[in-house]
Parts: sequence; structure tokens; C-alpha cells
Amino acid sequence: GEARFTLLEADDSVTTVGLLRDVSDRQSREDLLRRLHESTRELMAAGTTAAAADVAVRLFFEHFDVATVGVRLLRDGELEMVSVATDDDRTVEAFPTMRVGEGFIGEAYEAGEPVVHDDVSDLEAVGGSRPARSAMLFPIEGVGMINVSASEPDVFDAVDRELGRLFVASAEVAFE
Repeated sequence: GEARFTLLEADDSVTTVGLLRDVSDRQSREDLLRRLHESTRELMAAGTTAAAADVAVRLFFEHFDVATVGVRLLRDGELEMVSVATDDDRTVEAFPTMRVGEGFIGEAYEAGEPVVHDDVSDLEAVGGSRPARSAMLFPIEGVGMINVSASEPDVFDAVDRELGRLFVASAEVAFE
């Protein structure tokens, strides 16, 4: 925090007035911007699309409190999972290749805009089991998408969504 003190003199007395300010929000924003900048540099150094996918998954997984992060690359009209980080053993076989427009994942890519599902349990499952409950889907036009999921519903807030958009913008440049 920050602290400031001032002496006030009146007649024969001296008084101290103090101001304490919590700057933890500002410090955490500065730390976040620093990490985003470092992540962008690391993504730019990846060299290949496959390496960029691995770096993106690792960085997203490190910086967000999520169960699973995956990168799907667009290949012949299909979104193929090429890199995954997870702390949920139930997801090992849960990443089928999706056609563009198929299921909520393919539909999100086709729409071309980030999508957040607060509870995916009501959505149509396409292939494999789905232990995820919350999901953020970030399409990258002509490249594929980054999928982020958590095992609890309603996990992602506005800050997570905006940070995800910023991070994906950095990843998008690396994939080009």
C-alpha cells in the first residue's frame, strides 16, 4: 500500500493526519500487463504453428484458474485438437475433431466471435464425454480456436473474458 502523513499545526498543538491507500488492484493490473507482454514475446518466438499452440496452451493454463485449455487448428473444414493442458483425468478422451458448424464448438468457430457458456451441461454433446461445465471459446479466423473450460458452472467473469480476448489477440499474431 501507499501511506502519506502530514503535520497540521494549530495554536499550541501539532496533529498528524494520515492517508493509507490500498494499491493492490493497481499492482495486480501492472503484474498482469507485464505477464501479458512476456507471454506475447514467448508466443512470437515459438516459430511454428504447432509450437505456438503448445506455448498458448501452457501460458493460458498457467495464468487462468481453469481445468482444461486446448488449441484446435482448422484443417480441411475440421477443428482438430492439437495441444491440451488439463488437470482433469476425465478429459483425456474427450476431444474429438469437430467439423466447422458442428456442436457448440464448431458453431462458435463458424460465428467468429468469442463465446462464453456459463453451463455447458445443457448443450448438445458431440462425441466423447464432457466433464466441463463452464467454457470460453475463442475462434481465430482461418487458424482454429482456443478452448478454455472449468469443471464448475459460472466460473468466468468479465475480467477473465477480456483477458482471454487480449491473450488470444497475441496468440493470433503468433499463428500467422
